[in-house]
Amino acid sequence: MACVQRGENVFAILPTGAGKSLCYQLPAFQGEGITLVISPLIALMKDQMDGLPPKLKRQAIAINSSLDGSALQEALRQCAAGAYRLVYAAPERLRQASFVHGLRSWASPDGDR
Repeated sequence: MACVQRGENVFAILPTGAGKSLCYQLPAFQGEGITLVISPLIALMKDQMDGLPPKLKRQAIAINSSLDGSALQEALRQCAAGAYRLVYAAPERLRQASFVHGLRSWASPDGDR
């Protein structure tokens, strides 16, 4: 948590029940920018989203195969516009050019997002 609060990138692998969710949810909603969570299962994404308080849930989105082309493009546009603080995505999204391009625009160092 201290590394995250200092703005350092963190790669953590923890056992079930060790508090992984808190490690990214708390900084996601306290800090600035977007927190990207790679999750292998839609059910896990749904479970995480369902566990968020309503105010925070409105600032989170799951980008997975349940989104069709137009819904995906709208989700990416809203992420770039800063509508979300917490983005859950399936690992295969990292192989999709449109998603990777979106990630780059969200992390733009010029201050756009």
